[in-house]
Amino acid sequence: MSTNKDNSDSVGLIIIILTTILFISLKLTNTIGWNWLWVFTPIWSVIALFGFFVLMAIIFEFLSKRF
Repeated sequence: MSTNKDNSDSVGLIIIILTTILFISLKLTNTIGWNWLWVFTPIWSVIALFGFFVLMAIIFEFLSKRF
C-alpha cells in the first residue's frame, strides 16, 4: 500500500504531464501561437529545478570539504 508522500509525488507528476499534453494539443491545433520552447515549459522547469538542486549539492559538497 502506498503512503501519502508517494501519492503527492504522483499528483505533481500527473499535473506536469497533463499541462504539457494540453499545451502540445493547443499548439498543434493552432489555438495558441507560442514558440515550442514555451509549450514545453512544464518539462523544462522540472529539469531546471533538478539541475539547480544538483548544482547546489555539488557546491555544498565542495565547500564542506574545503573548510
